[in-house]
Amino acid sequence: MDEENLWVAPKAAVGADTRDRPWFGLRALLWGSVFGTVAAGLLMMALNYRAQGRRSLFGFVAGAAVLFVVPALGCGVVYLLVTSDERSPVAQALVALGCIAAQPLATIVLLGNSHRRAIAERLRDGLPMRPAAHAALVVAAVWSLPAALALFFAALPSFFVVG
Repeated sequence: MDEENLWVAPKAAVGADTRDRPWFGLRALLWGSVFGTVAAGLLMMALNYRAQGRRSLFGFVAGAAVLFVVPALGCGVVYLLVTSDERSPVAQALVALGCIAAQPLATIVLLGNSHRRAIAERLRDGLPMRPAAHAALVVAAVWSLPAALALFFAALPSFFVVG
C-alpha cells in the first residue's frame, strides 16, 4: 500500500533477492541420496535451483529425475533381483551394499563442482539452509510412489474372483 494513496495495491520488489531463500546443504543431499536414491538428491538439487530463481533449470532437473532416473533405477533393481544368485546370501548383501553406496557417489558426481562451491559459499556467508527434516520429506515423497505401487499390486489379486 502506498503512503500517499491508500487505494493503490502494494508493488512487489522488482528484483527479489534469491539469497534469502534456503537451500539444501551437501549433507542433506547426500543423506537424501542414501535413503531416497539419486532421485531424492536430484529433486533436492532442483529445489535449490528453484530457490536460486532458475525456474527452467529446476523444471529440467526435476523432470529428468522423475522421467529418466526413477525408471532407470527401477529397471536396475529388477535386473539385480532377477540376476542375483539366491544360493549366495553374501553376494546378494554385497550387491545391495554396492547399490546403496553408489547412490551418494552418483549424487556427488551429478552435483558438479559449481553446485558444491555455491553451497560452501552460502555456508561461509551465513545464508539460510534448509533443515534436515525437509530432506526427510523429499525422501518420503520419493518413496511414496513405489510404496503405493507395491500396495496396488499386492491388492490387485483380491479384485479377481477365481472359481
